Amino acid sequence: MTFHVQTDSEGRITDIIEQPFNGYIQIEYTPPLPVGVLGGAHQLVNGEIVYRADWDTKTDIQQLRSDVDTLLVAQLTAEGIL
Repeated sequence: MTFHVQTDSEGRITDIIEQPFNGYIQIEYTPPLPVGVLGGAHQLVNGEIVYRADWDTKTDIQQLRSDVDTLLVAQLTAEGIL
């Protein structure tokens, strides 16, 4: 299927549409599009959609939640609550 992709200066995908539009790059891609493709963690490289884990802020948020949970358990344990 033909899609038209808008990217920023790093190639990060910022929009995907089915109709041609000025400044968008035409690509052929077999649906479905990747989940979260407009979430800021996908790059257009040589006409291919590539996931970039280092751009994925959800991963950072999940890591922060995990770190907070670990610290909370440690604090509660130190206080004798757990």
